[in-house]
Amino acid sequence: MSDKDLIDHLAGDTEAPLQPQDRAAVNELRALLADESVWIEPDPALEHRVITAVTDAAAAFTPDPAPARAPVSERTVARRPRRPSFGLRRLAAALAPVLAAAAVLVAVLSSGPAPLQFAVTLYGTARAPGAGGSATLTKTADGWRIALRAHGLPLRHNGLYYQAWLKNASGILVPVGTFNLANQVTLWAGVAPTTGFTTLTITQQQASHNTASTHQVVLEGIARRVH
Repeated sequence: MSDKDLIDHLAGDTEAPLQPQDRAAVNELRALLADESVWIEPDPALEHRVITAVTDAAAAFTPDPAPARAPVSERTVARRPRRPSFGLRRLAAALAPVLAAAAVLVAVLSSGPAPLQFAVTLYGTARAPGAGGSATLTKTADGWRIALRAHGLPLRHNGLYYQAWLKNASGILVPVGTFNLANQVTLWAGVAPTTGFTTLTITQQQASHNTASTHQVVLEGIARRVH
């Protein structure tokens, strides 16, 4: 089977019959591609490690020397079924342990410890009694990513906007982002709920030289650690 035939069968672009030995190879590759763990987003450094391992395996691979050809008079003229390239099968066998190790590494990385995370239930204030929502604060290397979803807040534009803040027990406010509609918003914080900034508030703001909070709070909630 040529590489093109293999790709066509995997893509379902051909109905040509397969030899038994080719069918086994196609089914094995199809099962590998259907494994969800193959498509998990790995650690960025994994690509370099896998490429290095594959390169080393390919460099160490030495195909068997071609057998001496018999004189024409001694060659058989009977047609034999076409078989996959032996060299290709040998190379695939050599790379199989590398691919298996990569799959195991991806599974290990994806099953590592969960990041530190806090959850917030947001309640509407007297300024927005019908509003509500939730937020999830997740610790990352860049800061705390805040996934905010809220309802009951009208769109603000033309210089009017919402601003999110994290506040500690002393009343210190740290801005964590602005937006116009809170259906699904990603915010970022440079302060941590683990250091006392556990109150998340949403205020109504208007563009001006004064960037301080208006204290016109429409949503408010307390962050609580979930894991």
